Amino acid sequence: MNKLFKGIGALMLAFAMTMSFASCGNDIKEPSIKWRADTTQKYLENNDVTHLITVQASQQHDAVVTLFEKTKLNGKTIWTEILNCEAYIGKNGLGKTKEGDYMTPIGDFGIVTAFGIKSNPGTKLPYIDVTDDIYACCDEKAYNKIININDVPHKNEEDEHMIEYTPEYNYGFQIDYNKDREVGVGNSIFFHCKGTVNSTGGCIALAEADLVEIMKKIDKNTRVIIDYMPQ
Repeated sequence: MNKLFKGIGALMLAFAMTMSFASCGNDIKEPSIKWRADTTQKYLENNDVTHLITVQASQQHDAVVTLFEKTKLNGKTIWTEILNCEAYIGKNGLGKTKEGDYMTPIGDFGIVTAFGIKSNPGTKLPYIDVTDDIYACCDEKAYNKIININDVPHKNEEDEHMIEYTPEYNYGFQIDYNKDREVGVGNSIFFHCKGTVNSTGGCIALAEADLVEIMKKIDKNTRVIIDYMPQ
């Protein structure tokens, strides 16, 4: 995959983000052109946002994840690519609307928190140490939240006992999909480590080394844009 985005390539990023996008693969739909272009430009002008993550579907359950950092070139603010890697997304591609559809959501998202069975790799994000008491809640008690059952005591067989998911939850972070926590719309959309399966239930799965590098760079002001890959 591509390494550092240098020279003229960096200057072309803003232009590339606004180009027309065509469908790719038999089941891939055309992406939403307008919000993607507007969003990248908006965050380029927002001094609080210094990093941007794009997830671009290349096949039904394959994607490319790219981390961009805001830099200066000849006095102009630009997005510069600093990491590019392959990833898995939902088994049924993009377009999540409900629980259990095995799809990854499309849109522009913030980050809620980082977590890991392994110790904090040096991220600036709030970090939850995944112990035996940590669950990803799937019911109305604390839907779409990572909880400690000592603080939110209840039993639900559908909740994910996160410590059992290794290597997937060795490291990860949660995006703010369904921030209103509407039951049934979908919960626990994570960036997490790859396992043995080449798709997910809706999360974004990366090689552990790539995920750690991203986590070391980003903070709670980082934006995550998920869409289809331009052609």
